[in-house]
This record gives sequence, C-alpha cells and structure tokens, in this order.
Amino acid sequence: AKHPLRPAFECPQCGNPRVLLPEACPSCGSVEPPFAHVEFWKVDLERDAPLVEEAIDQLTRAVRAGAAAGLRALIVVHGYGSSGAGGRIGWTVREGLKNNHWADRIDEFIPCEELTQGSQLLTHLTRHRAALADSLRRSRMLGNACVYVLIFRKQDS
Repeated sequence: AKHPLRPAFECPQCGNPRVLLPEACPSCGSVEPPFAHVEFWKVDLERDAPLVEEAIDQLTRAVRAGAAAGLRALIVVHGYGSSGAGGRIGWTVREGLKNNHWADRIDEFIPCEELTQGSQLLTHLTRHRAALADSLRRSRMLGNACVYVLIFRKQDS
C-alpha cells in the first residue's frame, strides 16, 4: 500500500520527490531512474495536443522510465481525436503495440474498451492486479476506447 505522505517517485540520489518524466531529477539533476512507490502510473499522450511523433516519443520514454523504475503497469490515455473515427495517436499506439514496438519491456497490453463489467478480462485483471482494476473503475476508464493498460515484463532480480 502506498504511504499517504510518500511521493509516487523518489530520486535515488537526493531522496527528493520527483516525477517519472522528465528523466532528470529537478533537485539534483540525477538521470538515474526514480524509485517507484506505486505499482502503476498514468501517462496522458493527448495533453497539450502533441503531434503524433511527439506523443509516441513520450510513450517510448514513459515505457523505458517505467520499466527502469520498477512499475508493474502503465495506463496510457491516447484520446480519440477530433475526426470522429479515432485519433492518429491512438491508431499509431495500437499499431506499435501490435507490432511489438515496446516488446522488450511490455509483456502484454489491454485495450480498456475490452474491460467491461462482467467480462472475463476484467475478472482476470481484478483477480491478479486488484489495485489496478480498482483504479480503472474509480477513474471511469473501463470500456474506454481511448485508454490502454500496458503490463511490464517481470524484471530479472
């Protein structure tokens, strides 16, 4: 369980709170991966309306940083776009996942549109990653076509 006063991430050099991205600690400049005090984190690729290439670069950096920090999962919000047919960021993320672009760090990915009440996939996620499933429920991401859950590969000890 997360300590109520503990930050989600901590710099291993200076011990100050920091975020997953950017990669450098704002307090001491260390580029060592932060210590994660959480099991999963959310990255919002649609924030600030980036170009597709910028969003994919941000996702790649988040996957690398999340794996290095020891996260178990990454919740990726990619948005739906303004076309009404799905956004380019979402399509590019989906294609990257299907083509194993991040397979060196990601074991599996789950489209949240497939996580619906009563589905076997949600039952499985709830059984094996209860905190993640609860967070998705609370944030109303179940059934959302604009969100993926990326499960990190287990790291060798």
